Amino acid sequence: MINYYKIELIQMMENAWRNLAKLVLNQIFKYTINKKILVLIWSWWNWGWAIVCARHLFNKWINIEIILYKDKKSLKEVIKKQLNILRKLWIQIHNDINSLKNNQDLLIDWLIWYNLNWTPKWKILEYWSINWANNSKTKILSLDIPSGIDSTTWKVFNPCIKANYTMTLALPKTAFLNKINKDYFWKIYLADIWVPNLLYTKLKNPIKIGNLFLKNEIIEI
Repeated sequence: MINYYKIELIQMMENAWRNLAKLVLNQIFKYTINKKILVLIWSWWNWGWAIVCARHLFNKWINIEIILYKDKKSLKEVIKKQLNILRKLWIQIHNDINSLKNNQDLLIDWLIWYNLNWTPKWKILEYWSINWANNSKTKILSLDIPSGIDSTTWKVFNPCIKANYTMTLALPKTAFLNKINKDYFWKIYLADIWVPNLLYTKLKNPIKIGNLFLKNEIIEI
């Protein structure tokens, strides 16, 4: 999308997290406002995506807080743009999960993303985030795939997020085909991020997806 079609990362961010915000509002909260959400983020390199969701939900009267585990060293320009918007909205960013009350209505998992091929060994991930989230008894929504699952090989690492909802992007990940992993993703939604249909025909193994999102940008699978 970026290299050939010149569709910028910031555009994909907007499409992905706008749809996640829409899923939260429409399907999970059923248009109820004044709910509390905590967004779990591992590091600054990937958190620009989560900022978009936070401000979309904030604009709909949702109480949003972010827990960020790894401090910034340098930020890409696209993340700086999103961060500047966030700062003007006064959305709280925390670095210590122990300082928060466990009174959220939903946790959004944005810790590892889809490219996992190793065990989450860091104590900060294992004890502060994945296990904390699983033990919180709060419903969890993961983007793309629950943190701790290899999206291609189906392997489940320890620890691993047990998501009540997962919103995956563009096309389903092959890990969803393994019924053994069902305990880690109960409801799965597929969201459009406006990948050009022609892109799929240029793959090594071309596929035809048809008008998958003709009626809705988010579909349950």
